[in-house]
Amino acid sequence: MGWIIFENNKTSTTGRVDISDLKSDRIVEWQRRYFVLLFAIMGYLVPTVVCGLSHGDFLGGFVWAGCLGTAVQQQLTFCVNSVAHWVGDRPFTATKSARQSPWAITLLLMGEGYHNFHHEFPTDYRTGIRWYDVDPGKWMIAFLSFLGLATNLKRFPQNEINKSILQRKREKLENESQAVDWGGST
Repeated sequence: MGWIIFENNKTSTTGRVDISDLKSDRIVEWQRRYFVLLFAIMGYLVPTVVCGLSHGDFLGGFVWAGCLGTAVQQQLTFCVNSVAHWVGDRPFTATKSARQSPWAITLLLMGEGYHNFHHEFPTDYRTGIRWYDVDPGKWMIAFLSFLGLATNLKRFPQNEINKSILQRKREKLENESQAVDWGGST
């Protein structure tokens, strides 16, 4: 968690991404400017009021829906950075630690378990590439696109994805092949 606690080196260009398009977007800038207020309203005030008005339990709404809900969401978010780099297979690339987690973990992580794909193809809006993959983010973005609220969705060509899978299978086969005594010269 050092990346949260310690400020990064501002002079380093390692890992820097051009986000000028985001900085020029009025809605994104508004959200950035009012993030703390929006977090307080949506994370605590709304759950408190909803529970208070629907069940007469304002304190319970604050504690259970607000505080506990925020804590659980925070842990699930950090779980992505731990579990999705630890449990599962690497079908797209072995050069990164990210993995494709089993279905149950991916469900718990709301689709973020398809992390190996996300790291190998970071500009693709999907993390689960098959239509049935548990990927609520993909489904929401597709729905927003249907409504005209999301545009220019990026998808890597299927052929490039297939090449990546095939290259990874070759690597695995080569590693297995090297472990076998094929006989030959002594």
